[in-house]
Amino acid sequence: MRRNTPANSPRLSPKHNFLFVSDLHLAEGIDPQTGKIAPLEDFFFDGAFANMLVYHVELTESATVSSAFQKPWKLYINGDFLEFLQVISVPDSQNGDVLNGKIKVTDHFRQYGLGTSAAETVWKLNKIAGGHQTLFQALGWFLAHPENELVLMRGNHDVETVWPEVQEAIYQTISASYFAWYRDTIDGRNPESPLPLKESLPTALPEDFRSRIHFPEWFDYEEGLFYVEHGNQYDPVNSFSSIDKPFLKDKPDLIELPSGSFFVRYLFNTIEQIHPFADNIRPLSSYIHYALSNQATETLSMLLRQPHLTFKAVANLLGKSGRYSPEAHTSEEVVTALPLSNQCARLIEEIRFRACRISRKRNRRYIRGVAAGVILRGLFWLLVIIALGNFITGNLIIAFLSLLFAGVDYLVRLRLMRFLSSTNSVVGLKEVADAINHTLNNHVHDEGENHSAAVQFLIFGHDHDPRFEELSQHQNGRSYRQWYVNTGSWLPSYDESERVIRNAVQLPFLRIVPDLHEFDNALPELLDWRDAERRPYRLRLIDKSM
Repeated sequence: MRRNTPANSPRLSPKHNFLFVSDLHLAEGIDPQTGKIAPLEDFFFDGAFANMLVYHVELTESATVSSAFQKPWKLYINGDFLEFLQVISVPDSQNGDVLNGKIKVTDHFRQYGLGTSAAETVWKLNKIAGGHQTLFQALGWFLAHPENELVLMRGNHDVETVWPEVQEAIYQTISASYFAWYRDTIDGRNPESPLPLKESLPTALPEDFRSRIHFPEWFDYEEGLFYVEHGNQYDPVNSFSSIDKPFLKDKPDLIELPSGSFFVRYLFNTIEQIHPFADNIRPLSSYIHYALSNQATETLSMLLRQPHLTFKAVANLLGKSGRYSPEAHTSEEVVTALPLSNQCARLIEEIRFRACRISRKRNRRYIRGVAAGVILRGLFWLLVIIALGNFITGNLIIAFLSLLFAGVDYLVRLRLMRFLSSTNSVVGLKEVADAINHTLNNHVHDEGENHSAAVQFLIFGHDHDPRFEELSQHQNGRSYRQWYVNTGSWLPSYDESERVIRNAVQLPFLRIVPDLHEFDNALPELLDWRDAERRPYRLRLIDKSM
């Protein structure tokens, strides 16, 4: 719907145009020594990602496109860029960090991968970068162009970027990757690189490149244009009590994993051996529904092979998803680094509190429904066995009654499964976006000049569901339409309700070019990168309201 309310002030033209991607989930990738893919790797689009960056950098240099494109780009990777939870290799005994005692490789780590300390995470980052050399070279190539910037939002799978040592390692990795690419390309040793060598490119990244890589603590905000965060904070299974300081209280050198991360580390990495798409099902409760309803024998067998971990993981899930610490972001000291006022941050935190509370109730109801379905399934087969046994012995009346009850059981379970498939087990990010939008529309961003905090786009990732929806109209003194946008994931996404795996080559991203004509009333440019054609197209979206 269009707004008839006039803008109370002209929108300032930002310095950049913007690109948003999310949930790449880079794990160990391809071993450069053996050429083999790590067993838990899900991301295979390094070259496509590089081509997408090249396309947009070349847009800024083209004389045949709108002048609106002739600005530097600001690239947001909106959380879960690095899949630290699925790096299960460990360093050998000759590794420097092992020799000097920074990393201690135990039998536990050999089975499940390293922990969450700064030194362990830096090792995992180097492992990821070694398996995704083209992508890190592409980030360096992108930053070699003056004024381009990179923003790495924090997600639940890569919250370890909170460590200053990890941020420093990212700087060094991008810089070293670019230098290696430039050297090899000049020497002719990199003929298949998707990155073009131009005379204007420097031999090494300029000194200012570090100031053009940003690590927001929670969310980011561009006045009048967008609000962006990953989205895990509204999901009680994957949220942190304090995402800006997600540390264990008794061990501040380690990260306090939410229950969803605990599941990935200790169960999903094993589950993927029988359900390779397990971590692509959103939300977690939908996977539990799928696994117990469709492959109950394999799932239960896997869980019973390691009962101590299963019990610990379930207890962790129930315990952590039932707790919430609202003290985060309530003090002036914590939130002064955020791009909105402390009052606004606290209002958004209250939205998170309500969303988590409602999701916990929905999840418990959903899990009870799944458990009832499993019991009904077992009862069905028991009745069938009783019917067959009585048929063989000639007790036809009991056999008939057993089959009748089995039929009733089947119909009840079928109805229950349809209900569960159509039930949202968590508060959706669209609901969250609408609540935050209402808060921003009614909040003053700059009290001195009475600027509204309203924005045109509220951008999330996390649930791997690329889409956009217009938000409920609120009187905010602005003329533009307001949108919830989810940038999805570059991984295959399994839709449990439709029983299908979506197009594996769907590579979604959001592009914002504010100076384009009719930008305020245009649809969001949620695009799909078609690598075979080296260009983007509008993403094909299904109307789920029908």
